[in-house]
Amino acid sequence: MRPSELFVRCAMVAGFLGIACSTGRADDRRLTYSDEARVTPKGQVEFEQWFTWKTRTKDESDYNRFEFKEELEIGITDHAQLGFEIPAWHFQTGPEDEKDGPRLDAFAADIRYIFTDPVADLIGVGCKFEIGISEEVFSLEGKLILQKTWDRFELAYNANIEAEWETEGGDSYTMKNGEFSETLGASYQVTDRLYLGGEFLHEAPMPDWHTGEAQNVFLGPNASFHAPFDENRKNWAITATPLFFIVGGDDEPRFQLRMIFEIEF
Repeated sequence: MRPSELFVRCAMVAGFLGIACSTGRADDRRLTYSDEARVTPKGQVEFEQWFTWKTRTKDESDYNRFEFKEELEIGITDHAQLGFEIPAWHFQTGPEDEKDGPRLDAFAADIRYIFTDPVADLIGVGCKFEIGISEEVFSLEGKLILQKTWDRFELAYNANIEAEWETEGGDSYTMKNGEFSETLGASYQVTDRLYLGGEFLHEAPMPDWHTGEAQNVFLGPNASFHAPFDENRKNWAITATPLFFIVGGDDEPRFQLRMIFEIEF
């Protein structure tokens, strides 16, 4: 199966899931690479299906990596939520030495807390902490979330630091790496259902916690569609961001696409 055919099928599945699950209600996520300063309402549960496609590097035009993640988010207070991945997985196609999978990735859990509201307050401020573990990797991640919403326009910034310990040979979690990344996302409400904008991604890898590696920059448009089904505005939503490579390492994908389908129940 060609990568383009696989992508079309994945998109069709996402659309089918949205129609089949039309009794639920999604929150107002408008970005995919940027977290926003909001949480799932207290006592509610949200399901998110993530799909990320990365393709082409400087030397491998037929490289493709497909990543999938299913996450449950549970509102525990008006300011906090818990998240659980069940679990993420991926597979790769391309040259023989690039092929991989299907392979399960880490199980993960996170907590997000919002200190101030992006609409009512001067700026929305939040944080997110995540832990992930598998046989090959143990990771810790911390994120600062800043957001401001003016009427139909939203602007969100994330600063993220990740520490990762990988299994090397027969020794578990001995190879350590880090990465600093930041995102900037903007979204404008065009209609009651459609939001358009763009996102920026900057990555600074730190192998063995040493700086000096090539830093990666991606930029692209963003679109989000929310479809209410009844007078209570129960709905599902799907958000997509294609990112184009601007500058960075030779092994980085020249194009990547992330889609998130979400439903609240």
